[in-house]
Amino acid sequence: MKGLPKGVALNWRVKKVCLLKKSVTLRTACTHPKPLMKTPNILCLKTVFLNCLRPVQYVQETAIFSLVAMGLFWPLINFARIVSTSDSGRANPVVGSTPVGNLLLSASLYFSGASFFQMKKVFESMHLKMFKYRTFRRHASMYLEPLIIYKWKKEQVDLVKDLCEADKVIIGGDMRADSPGHSAKYGSYTTMDLQKNLIIDIQLVQSNEVGGSYHMEKEGLKRSLEWLEECGVRLDCIVTDRHPQIQKLLKERNVTQYYDVWHLEKGLSKKLEQIARDKDCSIVKKWQHSIRTHLYWTAASSTSGPEKVAKWKSLINHIQDVHIHDDPLYPQCEHSHRVSKGSSKHFKPGSKPLYRVEKVLTNNKVLKDVAKLSPQKKVCKSKSSTRDTKGEKKGEKDVREL
Repeated sequence: MKGLPKGVALNWRVKKVCLLKKSVTLRTACTHPKPLMKTPNILCLKTVFLNCLRPVQYVQETAIFSLVAMGLFWPLINFARIVSTSDSGRANPVVGSTPVGNLLLSASLYFSGASFFQMKKVFESMHLKMFKYRTFRRHASMYLEPLIIYKWKKEQVDLVKDLCEADKVIIGGDMRADSPGHSAKYGSYTTMDLQKNLIIDIQLVQSNEVGGSYHMEKEGLKRSLEWLEECGVRLDCIVTDRHPQIQKLLKERNVTQYYDVWHLEKGLSKKLEQIARDKDCSIVKKWQHSIRTHLYWTAASSTSGPEKVAKWKSLINHIQDVHIHDDPLYPQCEHSHRVSKGSSKHFKPGSKPLYRVEKVLTNNKVLKDVAKLSPQKKVCKSKSSTRDTKGEKKGEKDVREL
């Protein structure tokens, strides 16, 4: 065929293309394409190619490529190097020595977090050629990672500028380690603007810098606070977990601290699960969800620490079907009075399950932590999907349903 390099020829192959739930057999070749019948399926397929792709004149000998014969050659995929007599005919243009289609594929894999090797298996199952892993890593190191850093720095500067002008800045902070337990080598401490739900800063800490993984969280928060102070950001308060070193650091810096509701809820849920495993305390399992959501509702609906404690302690009466309380800050439940249909739904006064649950939920340490719960509805959202605000809004409703 005219325009083909010398020695370029592919054998006839039969490809089945399923379109509009009908199977159409197309013969593919690089030389002497035969005319096809103008059936509705072929016309539709040809229209798609006309709108999406440009015709090319030949393919390099090194590129194994699938072509469809329709009077012109049409590439089915753009990830092989296409050569044409003019730049306008390139289906996969080349910038320097890098095919743009290959770079786009690497960017899609890198930004989506997908696995290169899994995608390679997909390509192999379709009998398509794909560049090697070292090419993917070269794209990441030369183009993608510098782009991410540039974009991150630019957005960070704009966000800090807005925080400097704001009157009230509320941030949340938490650390994520590379392995669970106290044997982690690296930890990244992240601070987030809770009013805009945007990441402000990320500090990477290595355990041998601070004398052990236990001290990494304190060091990460310390670096973030120092950086915010240098930028001129004035904090109103910060929401963190209940790490003792974090409490001491913020107290020394005179920064108002609140506790993340999810961290407290997670600790209480584990203790309730242990109680529910006892065959004499099976009723606890029925109330676990309602107790969790009541904690979120307590934090979101209260304006002061004593009010949070009063609402939280009212739960002990509520699970006994008692809705009038002694605390003047929360004298009675807000839901309408409902007559219980069965006594098996509620805890019996003086019973073993009630004693064990009351001991877990109302000890001095828990009440002290409840008083400092954050009223923010979204704290450390990226860490777990269980921190949904649905529990905060429906807590009282879920509790009174039982």
